[in-house]
Amino acid sequence: MRILAIDTSTSWCSVALCFDDRPIVHRHEQLGSKASQHLLPWCSELLQQVGAGFKDLDALALECASRLRLLKAYQSVRNFQLFP
Repeated sequence: MRILAIDTSTSWCSVALCFDDRPIVHRHEQLGSKASQHLLPWCSELLQQVGAGFKDLDALALECASRLRLLKAYQSVRNFQLFP
């Protein structure tokens, strides 16, 4: 299973990637309102570490204030189904 997990629900920004049988890679830092500036680069960095791209993901796990907006953006790129 290939899951990208994102949490920006507090002043801490966390991104973790579980990719098949590889060890989990992650970034975690207190960024406050600057989390949105780091989110996409961090996700791309983690995916590059395992030699993958967003298209290779099976799922996203989100906990953030704007998760619906993120889901809709990702759905438009990857054609994911949204579950309430």
